[in-house]
Amino acid sequence: MSDNFIPPTAKIVHPDPEETAPKYTPPPPPKFSLRKCLKCSGYGKGLIVHNGLCRSCNLSTFPPLTDTELTDGWFSISDIGDNSVLKKIVKLEEEYVPENRVMVGSRIKIHHVSRLLSNNEIYSTSRSEVDGKLVGGTDDEEEIIVGRGNVIKGLDIALLTMVLGETSLIKILSPSYSYLTNPSLTPKVKLGDSLLIEVKVTSCGDILPRFPTKEELEATKQSRKKEAEQELKENPPVPYQERRSIALKEKDLGNVQFSLGNYKSAKSHYDNGFINIFIHRDEWSHFVSDSEKELFNEVKSVLHLNRCCCRLKMGELDDALWDADKSIEFHGGDYVKGHFRRMQVYVGFLRRELEKEKGGKYWDVERAEGYAGRAREDWRRCGEILGGKVDGAIEKSYKVLEGLENVLAKVRRKYEKDQKKLYKDKIVKGLDENYRKLKIKKERRKKKEDEDEDEDMPELED
Repeated sequence: MSDNFIPPTAKIVHPDPEETAPKYTPPPPPKFSLRKCLKCSGYGKGLIVHNGLCRSCNLSTFPPLTDTELTDGWFSISDIGDNSVLKKIVKLEEEYVPENRVMVGSRIKIHHVSRLLSNNEIYSTSRSEVDGKLVGGTDDEEEIIVGRGNVIKGLDIALLTMVLGETSLIKILSPSYSYLTNPSLTPKVKLGDSLLIEVKVTSCGDILPRFPTKEELEATKQSRKKEAEQELKENPPVPYQERRSIALKEKDLGNVQFSLGNYKSAKSHYDNGFINIFIHRDEWSHFVSDSEKELFNEVKSVLHLNRCCCRLKMGELDDALWDADKSIEFHGGDYVKGHFRRMQVYVGFLRRELEKEKGGKYWDVERAEGYAGRAREDWRRCGEILGGKVDGAIEKSYKVLEGLENVLAKVRRKYEKDQKKLYKDKIVKGLDENYRKLKIKKERRKKKEDEDEDEDMPELED
């Protein structure tokens, strides 16, 4: 029997059309999401405006201008082509010139009277009197920057169509152009109320630049980063070893100029040496190895030491002291030449104070003694580092220090003697004189009291 034989009593079951029909595969979703119109559900790139409607539905939301409005001079200034913001020019005080036009970013001053369109009630104004009635304003102009969100959007759009001296009426029929939420500062205005604003531009100043958005700032940041990377690629940094070599060459040139007595030129070469080995603190902390840091510090120590000598010769003692301190710091502390130069700087300070005393100028004895003490301390450190064997230059400077200390001691004795004399002449003698005057005054008072007492006594009878 054939495999395709069907018995006569068999029940025929027809297939379900839904199972046999080809299944529908929906198209893939778009790569970017598009907003749909809240009214007709239509969508398209750039077709949905800020109130959630497409441009077609948005036009049907606001009726066309009536014949009366057209006759009165009203026209639409909405940025999406509907009739949600209307304008009527009331008065032009000046002839139009491009310089008087209000632009985005213009700093302007305005007078305004803002009303509810439904009942003509004033809810905000800069005027003190409107139609002969006091309305609570101060007659002070309000200063705003156009296009920066200082006012509601409908008024911002209207101001961009105005010129200096123009007075216009503005109808705002959509909450998207007025108040999207209940305004706290204007309690009379409710959400969805239409507005009628009379505004006059009284002053139009310079255009202020717009503050960039976050996207623009980020784009600028990325652009600068790429430029820096490109510049670094085109001009790679000089290797550390080469930079140190250039700095040492500048040091040698400075030494030549110093030996010729050109101290200013020598200092300039030492400054150039510092420029060549300058490294930003972030690079120094994260990229320079410890061994490289030691090599750089050695060069810095020598440059500071040599520049200290220049500044000593030029009489710049404060800067010379700073260089001497830095030289010792970069060398690690035990640096004979650094302590010796700093000793010379303190000797210079001491000599300057003694010259003031000699010239009869104001000077400070305690400060001079402090300089002498610090100079002697640096001389002592030199001896410790050298094991008690100091060279001729250090010994010579120490003898100069001793000579100045002897002069200072004499001046100190004279200073103390003058102080005692001043105390005796001005203070002790003054106290004695005051005591003498007080004693005379007391004797005179007692004598007068005795005389008064004798007068009050009764006369004796014979």
